[in-house]
Amino acid sequence: MLWIDHFEGLLKILTTGRYERELFRAKEIFFRKLGRSHEERNNFYEAISQSFLEWYVFDYVCEDSKKTPAITFFARDAGTSAQRDFVKSALFHHWSFFKVLDIKDDQPVLEDLLIGCRRRYRADKNESPIYLWKPKVGQIVQARLFEREDQSNFATHVWVHPDSEYEGLEKLFAKLKLQWGLHRELLKDFLEGLLRSLEIGDQLRVVGGQNWIYQELIKTYAKKK
Repeated sequence: MLWIDHFEGLLKILTTGRYERELFRAKEIFFRKLGRSHEERNNFYEAISQSFLEWYVFDYVCEDSKKTPAITFFARDAGTSAQRDFVKSALFHHWSFFKVLDIKDDQPVLEDLLIGCRRRYRADKNESPIYLWKPKVGQIVQARLFEREDQSNFATHVWVHPDSEYEGLEKLFAKLKLQWGLHRELLKDFLEGLLRSLEIGDQLRVVGGQNWIYQELIKTYAKKK
């Protein structure tokens, strides 16, 4: 709950006044990519809204400062000392694709498929995740991980990609590991693909077909350098 309190306090500063124009610009960029279909799905609306807000704070580049709102906030010595300490610790977040390698003591061991390192995920009911994730070995998920003092990680929400596409995704991510310039767009594109796939997922499981949305994305990124 402390993390949520700090994040909400940060948003009050980074979405008003001088930042209001930046927020509208960020919304246009983010939702141009993702579309608005999630607004019709009450169970995903809150999660995608949180995805946007975290992306805005930690990844969007402001027009005036040419830095992310989080870095701008910290550099300008804004807010309270507690908020600045929170931002400083959260700057080293990791938004990426993760594979569940193992589950030890109910804590998934995750391999970052873009960075190559391993992280320990620990859920805490007091952090009120948007929805409960039921991890399974072999899953490929997309999340933004924040580090605790004990070096375990948590996320406000986790997106689970379809298991039918795991082999293709792993091959693609292995190729793109060192192509840092593609990672942010890659993450947004595959989040869009996941959301668009929600409508056809059940149909594909019935017929045993492949997900054409993912296949197109994999082909597109396989050609990029």
